[in-house]
Amino acid sequence: MAATEQSLKNLVKGRKGKGAIRVNLTLKPETYEALKRSGNMSKAVDKLVEYARSRGLIAEIFLD
Repeated sequence: MAATEQSLKNLVKGRKGKGAIRVNLTLKPETYEALKRSGNMSKAVDKLVEYARSRGLIAEIFLD
């Protein structure tokens, strides 16, 4: 099955709609599996960062 032009555009890193940025990450296998089980890996990462940030577990200097 050949990739469509739109599919190829979706693979490009950088700014996407809805205020999101496409990136590639290298994760430990157990981290990948935990995020994969969430059903939406991007949303899970956003929730984890917000949780850590709201509890002072991440220094603001790294997130701004």
